[in-house]
Amino acid sequence: MWYCRFTILFKDIFYPLLFLLAAAPCVHISAKSALLLNSAIMESGEEVVLERILNYYATVPQECIYIQTDKDYYAAGDTVWFRAHLVDAATCVPVSRSQFVYVELHDQKTDTLMQRIMVKADDDGVFANVLPLPKQMKSGVYTLAAYTQWMRNFPVERFCYRPLTIVGHEMLSLPLTQHSLGEEKRKGNDGSPLLVGQRKGRLMIQLNDDRTDTLSCILYGSGNLIELTYIPRKVISIDSKELHPGMVTIALVERQANTVIAGQDIYIEESNDAVFNAYGKVPAAKSMMKVTIGLKDKSGLPLKGDYAVSVVDADVIHPNTYVPNICQTLLCHDNNYSLHDMLQGHYPDITYPIQTQQLITGRIKDAWGRRIKQSRLLLLNTRTGHRQEFELGDSTRFALAVDNPNGTTFQLEGIRGSGRTSFVEIQVDSLSFPKLLIPQYEMMNDSSITAFVTQAQLQQMYSRAEYIELPEVEKVGKKPQVQRRNMFFQEAPKGFKEDDPQIEHAINIKSLLYRLGIRIGIDDSSGDEFLYNVNTFVDNVAVDDMDFVLKNLPPTDVSSIEYFPPNNPRNVIFGIRPDRMGNVPGVLFIFLKDGSEIVHSKGNRPLSMATVRQLGYEPPIEFYSPQYPAADKSQYTRPDYRTTLYWNPKVRIDETGEATVTFYASDVSKRYLVTIEGVSDDGIVVSKQVVIE
Repeated sequence: MWYCRFTILFKDIFYPLLFLLAAAPCVHISAKSALLLNSAIMESGEEVVLERILNYYATVPQECIYIQTDKDYYAAGDTVWFRAHLVDAATCVPVSRSQFVYVELHDQKTDTLMQRIMVKADDDGVFANVLPLPKQMKSGVYTLAAYTQWMRNFPVERFCYRPLTIVGHEMLSLPLTQHSLGEEKRKGNDGSPLLVGQRKGRLMIQLNDDRTDTLSCILYGSGNLIELTYIPRKVISIDSKELHPGMVTIALVERQANTVIAGQDIYIEESNDAVFNAYGKVPAAKSMMKVTIGLKDKSGLPLKGDYAVSVVDADVIHPNTYVPNICQTLLCHDNNYSLHDMLQGHYPDITYPIQTQQLITGRIKDAWGRRIKQSRLLLLNTRTGHRQEFELGDSTRFALAVDNPNGTTFQLEGIRGSGRTSFVEIQVDSLSFPKLLIPQYEMMNDSSITAFVTQAQLQQMYSRAEYIELPEVEKVGKKPQVQRRNMFFQEAPKGFKEDDPQIEHAINIKSLLYRLGIRIGIDDSSGDEFLYNVNTFVDNVAVDDMDFVLKNLPPTDVSSIEYFPPNNPRNVIFGIRPDRMGNVPGVLFIFLKDGSEIVHSKGNRPLSMATVRQLGYEPPIEFYSPQYPAADKSQYTRPDYRTTLYWNPKVRIDETGEATVTFYASDVSKRYLVTIEGVSDDGIVVSKQVVIE
């Protein structure tokens, strides 16, 4: 015989979902009662195994993350709409302890970082934003990575990695990931004396040795936390339907010594599958479409929560089964917790705290490195004009909590107690970022992507978020004379002339450079941005700190841009020398409007002052979907070839189990692929698709 010692519902304290076994006499008690029970156990001098695990969960909470995109492949110049789903590793319940998520785009061929953005949780704990792709981006498989600052305390393999396929004019295949779901689901015993298997919907557990003492059988992971008493030579049989699906670790523990005797991982198949419905009438071109979606469990109860929903053209966007969905990512990973460490009280070294706010840190000292007593710190937000003064006392270190949307510049100044700044030096800490182990994704042929490439290239304006596309204009008269302003008056092959409307409507200088085909990289160690294989001049003066230019130069200050791509033979006239392989770098000239200037952060400013422009969070961007309200659709002359017709990272499924979304149809869409992914409020992971036609 075996029995369950106790199972505790601890939702209000830490969120672990502790599932009850129908075949065992379990006790289901509230969080308050659980605390009283734990207190009574500790007073009696007996600390049970589950209590050690719960204490570890509370002390070292871990996070799992999954990044969802509106589709699986994109054209160069497209926009990636995404949501990062952050859950507690022990329970799969959505969390927002960390208020910021980092999302990176890597080129796996060159192992280089192309973009890094910070996303802030909204009021409902949802992390969503966009990644605009350069128009000159090369075709290939890239990697999206997502993580939090807290996750940096643990191996980078636990970050989320997702393949992102970019296609250009040429034919390209879809990615095949390294992930092998079948191998993860069915791990062998590897010679362990613990025999674990599933048969006829039941989980069977037995220890194959001659031990005679009574042990504890622990099941944990994917929202499960159960302790059973194991009687030697007996078989534990559990109804798999009573377990939360996903990867579960099963271990036998010697109670007195709190040591693990044997353990195995096993994947519990999803038995309480969600029921997803999406229905609507396919309208005529440029007409409004209403889609009603329903999400319930098999018993008919609504799976309440905030989900991300996308609607794409089903004739050009096909489900990519080689990209892991949210269920395969969150439920199939190995357990983040070591039972041995939890039982023995071995806690990891924590370097990075849970990030609930943005900080500017540093120190104030005198010119000889000594402490300045009664020092003060002045902070000026140049974006808002907010000014604040802080008393540091005898401390040399400071940590300022700031609201830092990306692009914000702060001015800091250190002052003595007397009000003087002589021989005062301020040092600001640089942000650090992890070095990721980017997985390599193989390729497989898939001819179905041809239609997507053609349609995506016909129209990208509806998915661009970084600039406004202007209406077409009729070109009349002679071709305007190109104004040559570079030092040798050479005509540039590419660029933007004066009064070009693209400069006026660009949101930052990087968006202009992307359109010229210039690649922008990020230094892993410093976080500084730089241009690949390009030498830059501003008003014919060589630029050493390109990071400062990219982050501080507004497009409204730019008069014109001239660009000589790499390996242009004219480039040597500007003093550019070939590298060892004989390749000549590109040359970029940026010319400013009269009266504009770049004030360099490292110029001749006093040591007591510092200009700080760190990576900030990206402001939220709402998905743009065109509107065609007029009854006469013939007045809308611009063709509509959208591939993503609807994207919403936060569709609320309420107590009715339903939600309604509306959008306007394109000119060509006849079938719609509706995708919903996310995690319910009580930890049920959902990934469903349906085609409406």
